[in-house]
Amino acid sequence: MPRCPNCGYILVLLEKRRKYKCAKCSNLYPQTFIDNEEFRNWNKLQKELDKQNLRRKRPKLTEEQKRERRNEYAKLWKSAHKEKVNPRNRELYQINKEHIGTLHKELRLKDMGRTRTLWKIGFWRDQQKKLAVKRLNDSFPTL
Repeated sequence: MPRCPNCGYILVLLEKRRKYKCAKCSNLYPQTFIDNEEFRNWNKLQKELDKQNLRRKRPKLTEEQKRERRNEYAKLWKSAHKEKVNPRNRELYQINKEHIGTLHKELRLKDMGRTRTLWKIGFWRDQQKKLAVKRLNDSFPTL
């Protein structure tokens, strides 16, 4: 039940006027104002309840329960990463890893000339910028 913000008495809804009226102090309040305030109060209470529920501690597991849980997680991991568990697949994985490494090396060597050219362009642009700044400073000395 909504309460009057002024005196705390129960409010009555006047549906045609869409306002609440206090039976004690006869003040009128817009319906949206009271409904929003009611919702804010309800929301605040729900937040407090959620905080209390989060603070409750879980019961501690025994060593045997911990061991069982670890085994379950290990089984799930093994089923998701079969290529890493099986020794034959591990060798294939290592071969693929080496092959990928050689491909990366080839690409790096192939792009080395382009990278050096871009570096030189950047260097000469910096030199040109320094020269332009120097010329501007020489032609317009500071007062």
